[in-house]
Amino acid sequence: MALTPTKFIPNEMKTSIVKIYNYDNNNLIGTLYNPYLKVEKKFLSTFNLLNLIEQTMDDMDYPQAINECRTFVDNKENKEELSIEELKEKEILATFNIKVLFRQNATWQGSIVWVEDNTVSQFRSVYELLVLMDSVLK
Repeated sequence: MALTPTKFIPNEMKTSIVKIYNYDNNNLIGTLYNPYLKVEKKFLSTFNLLNLIEQTMDDMDYPQAINECRTFVDNKENKEELSIEELKEKEILATFNIKVLFRQNATWQGSIVWVEDNTVSQFRSVYELLVLMDSVLK
C-alpha cells in the first residue's frame, strides 16, 4: 500500500476567523477570513457560512473529507461576491476562531475560540459548533 504525499498547509491557514455582525432570528450574518482565501468573504446566513468554510477546506484539501458532499441538483454556478463595506459599519457582536481538525461521519470536529472572552471549546459536530456560537450570541 503506497502512501500518497500530502501538501503542506501552514498552521495559520487551518484557522478561520468568523466575525458576526447580526444574529436576528438565529441567522448568522458576518464575514469569514482565512489566509488561504486572501480576502474576507461576507455570509448572509448560517448555511452560507458553513458552505464557505466547507469550500475553503475542499480547496485546501485540509482536513481531507472522508465523505463526498451529496446534493439533489448540481448548483455550482459562480455567484457574484457581495460587498462587505456596509456590513463593517455595524458593531461586531462576536468574533470566533474556528479550527476544524477532522471531517468525518459527514460532520466536523475541532475547536472554537470566542476571541472577546478568550474562551476555548471543543466541538464534535457542526451542530455542537452552532450551539456554542449561539450561547455567546443570545
